[in-house]
Amino acid sequence: MTDTPAEADVPTEFTSLKYPLPHLTQALQGKAPVRIVAMGSSSTAGRADVVPYPHRPEMYLRAQFGDRIPTVDVLNRGKGGEEADAELLRFDTDIFAEKPSLVIWQVGTNAVFHKKDKPYDLDEVAAKIAGGLERLRGQPMDVVLMDPQYVTAMLLDERAEDSERMVALISAAAEKANVAPFAFLKRCVMRSRRRPRHRLKASGFAQGRIAKTCRSFVSGKQKHGARLHVGQPMGRGALS
Repeated sequence: MTDTPAEADVPTEFTSLKYPLPHLTQALQGKAPVRIVAMGSSSTAGRADVVPYPHRPEMYLRAQFGDRIPTVDVLNRGKGGEEADAELLRFDTDIFAEKPSLVIWQVGTNAVFHKKDKPYDLDEVAAKIAGGLERLRGQPMDVVLMDPQYVTAMLLDERAEDSERMVALISAAAEKANVAPFAFLKRCVMRSRRRPRHRLKASGFAQGRIAKTCRSFVSGKQKHGARLHVGQPMGRGALS
C-alpha cells in the first residue's frame, strides 16, 4: 500500500457543502489530536484489494496538518451488509465513544440492492436515518450524510426507481436535520469512462474520487452554499 495520496480529478464545482463544519474547523485550528469517523456498510469498509476511502483523507490531512497537530485519525467504522437500522445500534460504541469532530455517514445502498432479500421498506429506512441524524445532532460534532454509490447494479430494473427514491429520502432527511448532504449518487455521471470489473465492488479509482472530494471539505477548502457532488465512473463497481 502506498503512502502517497491518490489523485483523482474532481471538478471544483462539485466539491462544495451546503453547511459549514464548525466543529471540524475548530479542531483543525487547534493543537490537539483530531478524529473523524466514517460510518457505513462495505462501501466504507472496503475490501482487500482496494484501499477504502477513509484511509486516503487521513493521509491528506496528516500531510497538511502534521506539523502542528499530533495526529489526525479517520476511523473506518464500515461493516458490510448493514443498513441504517443496524448501524444505529453501533452509534454509541463506534461514534460517540470516539468523540469525533466529524462523522461521515454513508447509507442507503443495501436498502435498495437487497430490497428483495430482506425486504426493506424505504420509508422505514428513511425514518431510521432521520432518527440517527437527530442523535448525531445532539452531540458536539459535525455530520456529512453520504447517499449510495452510483453503479450499474443500483440502476437495473426496479432498482433504478428505488435508487432515485432513496436519494430523495436521504436528501430530505439531511435538509430537515440541517446537515451537509454528500450527494454521491444523484450527480455522478461525469467525465470518466473507466469501468470497474465488478458490479458490486468499488474500484480504487472510485474510492480515490470520494477521498479527494472528502479532502476538499474536511481540510477547510470547501465552498459553502451548494450541495456537495462527487463523481464515480458510470460502470459496474460498488460496495454494499
